[in-house]
Amino acid sequence: MIEQVLAILQGMEEADGYSVREVKTESEEYFFIRRQLDQSRAKETAHLYAVLYKKIDEEHLGSAQIEIPVSATEAEIRAKISRALLAASYVQNPVYELQRGSGVQEYYQKEDIHAIAKDLIETFHSVSDRQDTWLNSAEIFVNLHHVHAINSSGVNVKYDYAEFETEFVVDAHSGDLEVEVYRDLHGSTVDRKQIRSAIAEAMATAVDRCHAVPTPNLKKSDVVFSGEAATQIYESLLQLTNAAMLYQKISDWKPSDPVIRKPMQGDLLNLEARASLPGSSQNIPFDEEGRPAESRVLVKEGIVQALSGSKRFCDYIGYDAPLQILNYRADGGTMDQEQILQEPCLELAEFSDFHADATTGKYAGEIRLAYLHENGKVIPVSGGSVAGDVREALEHLRMSKDTVRYDHAEIPHYTRIRDAAVTGIKNR
Repeated sequence: MIEQVLAILQGMEEADGYSVREVKTESEEYFFIRRQLDQSRAKETAHLYAVLYKKIDEEHLGSAQIEIPVSATEAEIRAKISRALLAASYVQNPVYELQRGSGVQEYYQKEDIHAIAKDLIETFHSVSDRQDTWLNSAEIFVNLHHVHAINSSGVNVKYDYAEFETEFVVDAHSGDLEVEVYRDLHGSTVDRKQIRSAIAEAMATAVDRCHAVPTPNLKKSDVVFSGEAATQIYESLLQLTNAAMLYQKISDWKPSDPVIRKPMQGDLLNLEARASLPGSSQNIPFDEEGRPAESRVLVKEGIVQALSGSKRFCDYIGYDAPLQILNYRADGGTMDQEQILQEPCLELAEFSDFHADATTGKYAGEIRLAYLHENGKVIPVSGGSVAGDVREALEHLRMSKDTVRYDHAEIPHYTRIRDAAVTGIKNR
């Protein structure tokens, strides 16, 4: 299919450039109710994506992205490409160059998706239910992707990579109250200990939610992130190193500049893009523009060292080192767990919704479960919300020494933010 599309593109004088990406996927899927297999299936799919470029004038280059059905006839392919080129002619982006390459680059892994699925199934079967909490259901999706990406500037890469997703629900009950907790885990290699730990944590969360009391209206409080939601905090900071954010004047993070203009009174921020992390679903040998995966220090001790971003936006700001972040690490700080939870705080463990927006700097979430650390006591609470500003939090940021991995992210186990706004559902 990709050869046919390329032959058509190479014969069309109207196209001033192209990027074509074909992805063929082998999959196995399993669905469990409690420990019983309800259904399973294996399938193969194929998708072909193309970006067409049209030169408007010496200063502008338009583009349009399409997906071409693998069943399309030659006439249908030509018609779809022609419509995309027409659409591209109305997009007046400043001119930029495509990623350049030379020769075919290939990288293949010998992955057995059936073996990965078998490991996951055996891991779930090894977890014991408790009287007050149990595994309700689980779904397993294992994929092996075969990718071929080519552009008109010489990029030609072929590679494959495996990844899985597993979703599960645990239930807990106390009296007439029953609580469900949902988890969605991603990876490439099965770490049985880590998955069993995630199931145990979900069970503990479900039980604690059964016994939680309403969150008090704290108004302002130090908060400690101790779950996966914290990845959004760090990812919003990572986005500030992206060339597109600088071009759009959303970020002012430039190499050699501090991340904030005030003295940092907490732990210094360290961020690194990583080509790979153990077990990550994003251990992909090439990025979407055909560059080999790369590790790069972006922020060191609170000082910006380098930028990330697409070839287009790096061209726009005159930065000659584009980088797509696949995996990342945020170094741990200076505090032990006991120290970070020693002073009064609200430890945020579970949200019904949470987001951190790099464009505004704001974060906000609705609390499903938190732990109020106060007067030597730890009380599970539920309800209410938390909000604040990520950039402002950097001045007094505190992080635990130990780190934890969530798929493609490695971050401090505990992240303490000063004076967040906490709206409870019970007045003190």
